[in-house]
Amino acid sequence: MLIANPIYDSVFKYLLEDLDIARDFLSLIIKEEIVYLEVKPQESTLEMLDYKLSVFRLDFKATIKTENGEYKKLLIELQKAKKLFDVMRFRRYLGENYRKKDQIINENGKAVEVPLPIITIYFLSFELESVPFPVLKVARLYEDVVRGTTTDILQEEFVALLTHESYMIQIPRLRKTLQSRLEKILTIFDQSYIFERDKQFLTYKLKEEDHLLKKMVNRLLRAASDEELRNQMDFEEELEGVIHQQLREHTENLRIKEQELLVKQQIISEKDQVLAEKDQVLTEKLQELSVKDQELLTKKQEISEKDQVLAEKDQVLAEKNQVLTEKLQELSVKDQELLTRKQEISENLQVLAEKDQVLTEKLQELSVKDQELLTKKQEISEKDQVLAEKDQVLAKKDQVLAEKDQTLLQQQKEIEELKKLLASKK
Repeated sequence: MLIANPIYDSVFKYLLEDLDIARDFLSLIIKEEIVYLEVKPQESTLEMLDYKLSVFRLDFKATIKTENGEYKKLLIELQKAKKLFDVMRFRRYLGENYRKKDQIINENGKAVEVPLPIITIYFLSFELESVPFPVLKVARLYEDVVRGTTTDILQEEFVALLTHESYMIQIPRLRKTLQSRLEKILTIFDQSYIFERDKQFLTYKLKEEDHLLKKMVNRLLRAASDEELRNQMDFEEELEGVIHQQLREHTENLRIKEQELLVKQQIISEKDQVLAEKDQVLTEKLQELSVKDQELLTKKQEISEKDQVLAEKDQVLAEKNQVLTEKLQELSVKDQELLTRKQEISENLQVLAEKDQVLTEKLQELSVKDQELLTKKQEISEKDQVLAEKDQVLAKKDQVLAEKDQTLLQQQKEIEELKKLLASKK
């Protein structure tokens, strides 16, 4: 017989809109007796590329009867996915149900709103790589961490409301060798029965006289002849084809971009190599500059030492100038004019100790004055032999100063040449 393929959202919804079927089917999955079931279909929109995909899910509010005869309410969230989309979508729907409340009658007979425990059931049209069996239950397991013991029975509402059981049914892993009643019921989802000329139908042979399976097959038989459901399945196929095309185009665009990125990375790698070579050259230049800096430091130290020698010589010269000044003062009594000349020479010598350029000019003036003084000394040679000896000492000192000045000029030239050499290297 040909039945509508419940892998389609529209057929899946149609099948479970029969609350008798939904109640027995869900009871079989969760292994609890559901005595009352209310369905609240939810349709959400998943934006994917340039299209919006309607993702169907069902939320059931169920009342179950426990083994000890008690009744309790809970929410059963059922979702069906054809492809392995982002798991965040399932988490978002679950979060919405965690926020929902339901009205119950408390022990005092008052109506209050409380959150309900949640059970989630996922019908997956793809395989989970690490789960080799078709139906997986993720159950609560409570552990006493201190004693290291575990239990699956714990009557604590606080814990129950913050955790939940979950069932995952992998349709591609449904087996031909049936072992349980649930596996027999799930055969109506087995895609190996697809009608070869139209995948909207399954070629199904009812082998078991199971009342639930019979009801489900009969409802899917009616769905197969429902024109509106056929149109809805056609729309799902068209939408899925568009999405697959968009996925292929998106994948191709990603491949092209990855190729472009690879080329750019190659270019960047080559540029990095060039930069590394330039860095090596720069390092060598810096090493050369470091050597030159060391040489310059050595030169500066040599100049500093020479400056120190010059300073010492200047100090000696200053002391000699002081002696000369005293001698000139002794001669002032004898000749007022000579005293004036000596004072000018003393001042010129002091200025010479501070500024080399001024010293040169003063020495020139002193040379002229020394000539005049020599004339004067010849005139008064008969008067004071001692003065002649002092003049002779003064003449020798002038010669020493002239040699010092020549030395200073030569050192200044060497310094200028060093500065020019350093400037050209920079």
